[in-house]
Amino acid sequence: MKLAGPMRTVVSCSSAALLFAAVCLAGLSCGSEPGRSNGQPGDPLTEEERLWLDARPVITVAPDPVFPPVEFYDVDGVLRGIAPEYLDLIGQRLGVEFEYIRYENWEQVILDAMAKRVDMLSAASPSPQREEYLLFTEPHTVIAGILINLQSGEETLSIDELEGMRVATVSGYVWQDYIENEYPEIDLVLVPDINTGIHMVSFGEVDVFVMDRATASWVIEEMAVTNLNMAGETGWYTSLSFAIRDDWPLFRSIMDKGLAMVTEEEREAIYVSWVRLGHSEAFYNKGEFWEVTFIALGSVLLVIVLILLWNRSLRREVVQRTRELENELSEKLRLEDQLRQAQKMEAIGRLAGGVAHDFNNILQAILGNITLAEEDLSPDDIHYIQLEEIRKAADRAALLTRQLLAFGRRQTLQKSRLDIFSLIENLLSMVERVIGENIKMESASDPDLWPVLADQSQMEQVLMNLCVNARDAMPRGGLLNLKAMNVTLDRDFVVAKPWAREGEFVIITVSDTGEGMEREIIERIFDPFFTTKEAGKGTGLGLATVYGIISQHMGMIDVDSAVGIGSTFSIYLPALRSDDAAQDEPALEAAHSR
Repeated sequence: MKLAGPMRTVVSCSSAALLFAAVCLAGLSCGSEPGRSNGQPGDPLTEEERLWLDARPVITVAPDPVFPPVEFYDVDGVLRGIAPEYLDLIGQRLGVEFEYIRYENWEQVILDAMAKRVDMLSAASPSPQREEYLLFTEPHTVIAGILINLQSGEETLSIDELEGMRVATVSGYVWQDYIENEYPEIDLVLVPDINTGIHMVSFGEVDVFVMDRATASWVIEEMAVTNLNMAGETGWYTSLSFAIRDDWPLFRSIMDKGLAMVTEEEREAIYVSWVRLGHSEAFYNKGEFWEVTFIALGSVLLVIVLILLWNRSLRREVVQRTRELENELSEKLRLEDQLRQAQKMEAIGRLAGGVAHDFNNILQAILGNITLAEEDLSPDDIHYIQLEEIRKAADRAALLTRQLLAFGRRQTLQKSRLDIFSLIENLLSMVERVIGENIKMESASDPDLWPVLADQSQMEQVLMNLCVNARDAMPRGGLLNLKAMNVTLDRDFVVAKPWAREGEFVIITVSDTGEGMEREIIERIFDPFFTTKEAGKGTGLGLATVYGIISQHMGMIDVDSAVGIGSTFSIYLPALRSDDAAQDEPALEAAHSR
């Protein structure tokens, strides 16, 4: 297997240790006898061993890149763990310089060790296969092997009960040698690293994962996996030693002497700091995380319940209004139009159902992200990302609710005396930025427009929605015309347009030279969730929102379109006459509704 450029890190001893080594070598030049101590106080090495080290100033070491807490690289690329701390102590006390070579996985480490491209492995267990090309020191760490399975599986297991199961372990780890030598009948699945093994057993891709207790508990907590069970021990132990190329027996003696210089107190401190105090509490064990999560989920569920109740209330209202219209036989044309509008309002039921469906998707997104957070990311990053996902879902829910309220004419309006001419003039620059350079815009409004009683922000939203729709209808460019004028609708107009009513109005028209629409599309254009845009490019609520806002202003809207020519949207807002200025809003609305 070809290695993709292993990274090298040199770990030098301290300046004091280098000085100590220099003094030891100076002693060699003064005639120390071979095979004995070099004569320097406290130095356990013989003159032969010192000469051997002098000829090899740098020892290359290949750690396992993902073997926490024994040895691993953290997010900053720094080597940490039990084995590096031992080597740091030994390097300082013997004056040895170690150069760490970083590999992608343990399998590559083993291949280079067999080829003698590295001098030493910092944490490896003896096995018959490895002893063919490596020499092992006394162990520096001993950890029991365990069997990991799903909580829904067997509560307890032994190594003798694994026949017929799919059993995973990391390729090149000592557990592979033990199983292949003593239990060849086991269906063994080799994985490249520990994270992959934990993932596979967590998702049921294998039945059992074999690993040492310390590493398994560390990785399971780091991955935030909560559905696994320690089913039993293997009966084997991983006695982790320094593994040295087999043609360097003298260096094994040197490393054994260096290991012997580490006191029991230092050994205990290293083990406890990593096996028991390795890292902080995982985010999913913190009450704050679950409190925020449950509040968010509860809010979403509450909104869904309210939407369903509102849906039921709207259905009752539509049925009641439809029955009333069916009993009115006079003014047949107006009856048919009002009946059509009442039936159209029944689409609000579909709207509510659609919103409920969206809320369900949001709920699934929240749950899905929690699952992903537990599986893949570090605690700090996951906590932040999960809260962001919950926030985004809440924002989407709020947006859908606002659009639903607009179509159902239930939102609160801040109506005041409004000059439509000024409104359009102020919007022109914003509209020009939105529609792009390939669309020409024209505006021709009567400066002496009658005032209207309207919510300025809602009217701005209506005009922006219509201008954006016009832009989308002209992908290759065209002409957008926005104008307003005063108009008085008489009886003849109402007969021709049954949806209209007589009176004085300010009419706002938004025209484009785009693709136009067929009659079948025009009849459904204000239906909620109806859109002619591609999937993912529109919710189908834009024109439904426009319809709701204009209706709530006691206005009317009409569409005229021809395929290949373009479309014109006409908005009729009741004029605020001079004698209306002193009337309150309910009185004005009642007057315009007659």
